[in-house]
Amino acid sequence: MGGSSVLEGNVVRRMPRVYFNISPAVNITKAWRTYISYNYYGKRFQDQTNEDTLPAFGEVGAGMSYQLGKVRFAVDGTNIFNVIGITEGDPRSPSVQQSGGTVIMARPIMGAAARASITLDF
Repeated sequence: MGGSSVLEGNVVRRMPRVYFNISPAVNITKAWRTYISYNYYGKRFQDQTNEDTLPAFGEVGAGMSYQLGKVRFAVDGTNIFNVIGITEGDPRSPSVQQSGGTVIMARPIMGAAARASITLDF
């Protein structure tokens, strides 16, 4: 066999070169705890040929909890600034050039959301 592949030296699809998560938490009192988190996903490629690029994005989450004996009450928010981000593109669906730019089939991150929970330790 021999020769080189058109994929040789390419970056694995959907794998950003830079990804990080920062999530500091603070115990306000013995019962109250709060946190904030930031996830950053760098630019990455949607396809194996490294032709279609997915833009970088970052999202912020936050929450707090209160411990009352064996019961914990919590409220959490994800993507609280409702950032638009794309987690992956469809490598089987080629990009299409339109007058406004390139259109790709892709999966977006979820919009802003809030969740409340009650946990019982036993």
